[in-house]
Amino acid sequence: MLITNFYAGELLLKGFAKQKVLCVNVVVSFLIILTSMFLYQSTATTFILPFLIKTIKTNEFDLKIIKKFIVFTFFCYLFYYLLFKFTIVVSGLEAANRTSPNLLVFTKKIIKFFIIELRILVKSSGFLIFPKLSLIVGVISFCGFFILKMKQKIGLLYLASLVLILLFCYAPYLLSGQNYFSLRAISTTAIVVLFYQFYFLRYLAIKHVNLKFGFMFLTISLLVLSFFNQRKYVAGLQHEEYTILKKAFEDFDIESTDKLTIIIPKYDHLQKHQNLKNGFSDEFGHLSSAKVWAPNHLFSQIKWEQKKIRTKEEIFPVSNITVSTIEDLKNKSSDKTINIEELFKTKFSKN
Repeated sequence: MLITNFYAGELLLKGFAKQKVLCVNVVVSFLIILTSMFLYQSTATTFILPFLIKTIKTNEFDLKIIKKFIVFTFFCYLFYYLLFKFTIVVSGLEAANRTSPNLLVFTKKIIKFFIIELRILVKSSGFLIFPKLSLIVGVISFCGFFILKMKQKIGLLYLASLVLILLFCYAPYLLSGQNYFSLRAISTTAIVVLFYQFYFLRYLAIKHVNLKFGFMFLTISLLVLSFFNQRKYVAGLQHEEYTILKKAFEDFDIESTDKLTIIIPKYDHLQKHQNLKNGFSDEFGHLSSAKVWAPNHLFSQIKWEQKKIRTKEEIFPVSNITVSTIEDLKNKSSDKTINIEELFKTKFSKN
């Protein structure tokens, strides 16, 4: 969806360059963006990137084009929201709370973005390991971009737009009723931050030839760091977790019982047992099974996969599984339990 919406942005640039208010490029771009908003909203704002890259590259601030982008974006959001509400009414489905705009916490979200979310993006791949070093490198390159632009004596409105574009790209989250941060919703903003940092480092490498080898080393180091993060702390953790759960669930005999209690680990299990110092958001640095909705469905799925003859019916219904923490279970009796907390103490622990 990121690539598709980027292409929509290219079409918009061509369309806005023409005198006509509506043309084929603008209509096609609108349809692409509208579709992406139904599929994955957080990628929709990628259409602004071609214009941003062109503006920074040429250093030409076209206020007329910006106004067109603002009007176009407003129309996209309004049309999507009305169409979404119409679909909900016709289908009779109940929409989640986060699908409704929550303007009361809008200002709070913006402040939180500049204090927390932006700091994480500036650190890039270093929020799990080497966070301080990554923050230093990230801040220097990010702030360096704005210092460079100010030296080029650009207008105040142009400079402010370079900051506001970060919020524009994050708009799907800011306008939603969701009030917790998720890395899944910030992909476009992350691209903009990375582009700012890259632009500044590229400028230094061109101006100071002796720095090229240093930046080459920095680039390779970031790639290695990203690979290590992904292999050990993202995919690696999930693989180990799944392997442990799969064996425990397969060994559990469902023939002698129709009820099961699964004791899940605490949210900060990895940090508590010193397996991983940092944890951030739901996607990184935490176990999936710490969520109450995860292990019960996984159990039913694994038991279904374990059957030699598979049917469309559930082998062990999710409704027959109780998910609980060890504290909640102290005053309750349960004959059949799988204690994930204990299973992980051995594997995910350095104590």
